[in-house]
Amino acid sequence: MLKGVSSVDIVQSWEVVKEIDFTTVPPPGYTFTEGSSTGSATPELGNVAWTCRNLDWASDAGSNAFGGASSHVKFINGTGFQIYLDGSTAVGGNYYSTFMGNTQILCDISGSSGLVPDFDHSDTICLQVLLTSSYTGGASGQYVATSFVVSDGGYGYYTDSATTTGNFYAMQAYQETSAGSTLTYYGRYGGGLRSPVATLGDPWHYFATGRTDRPSFYELVATPGAGWIGSVASTGSSGVALTDFPDPLTTAEFQSMGNEQLVKGYLIADMPGGAPLGYTDVPQWALRPSNMKLSLSSRVGGTLGVDHTVNYTKLRVLRRPRHD
Repeated sequence: MLKGVSSVDIVQSWEVVKEIDFTTVPPPGYTFTEGSSTGSATPELGNVAWTCRNLDWASDAGSNAFGGASSHVKFINGTGFQIYLDGSTAVGGNYYSTFMGNTQILCDISGSSGLVPDFDHSDTICLQVLLTSSYTGGASGQYVATSFVVSDGGYGYYTDSATTTGNFYAMQAYQETSAGSTLTYYGRYGGGLRSPVATLGDPWHYFATGRTDRPSFYELVATPGAGWIGSVASTGSSGVALTDFPDPLTTAEFQSMGNEQLVKGYLIADMPGGAPLGYTDVPQWALRPSNMKLSLSSRVGGTLGVDHTVNYTKLRVLRRPRHD
């Protein structure tokens, strides 16, 4: 909140640039296969092209199918965008370091078929999604997870250089499926093998919640300069799952933040105050409007035997008005 010269609060409002209700997709909806896309000319899906990845694709010579034989990815009228993972075959998915193997749909954030067609480096945008999830089966050593991800479009195993670059940040929640297990929330970004930094690392922020209610809301705020602020919530103030979007940056159940800038600020020559003698580095953003994608994803992990279903019901995108 800003203060004006008279000490009166100046509210920096947000404008809604897109809201998509996945539950109103008309029958027969959309059933995905690996790599298939809805195309951009689908008004009920926000005129955005949605593409499926890691449903039945095995990147490691067939030893790991992230979806599996009976898994599916669908838009279902009255239900939403549903990922069902068959626990008898689906193993190994994750967003971790350069590992990007979750079953997912993704779309461009900018561009003609993206969420914010005129998105540029000066914008601050907020991405929000509502969801429900459930699992059946499960024993010690198994877990289920959902992830809300901004990436450069890479996907798959870290050993597959053709599809994975490791540039992403994500808000995630996972739950072990043994009796009485509680959730852990975490925010992290992935660091691939990128010049000039040999390995950026894999910083993360996690929180063991003590809750058994799975997330009903994710949020990521993308700020200029590849920064991000994220949050996860399972329940609202009334103690039940969120079914309406809260205002941006108002949920406090779990929050995390970071930056995908590859060069330390004090080494950048044109920063205020300059840089140490001899340093001429310039900003290098791993994620920028031209390559940013949004992914809605799900995974199972550990030993086989737990089925996981997640329904993403609504997506909203907001932008803070600019004054340039």
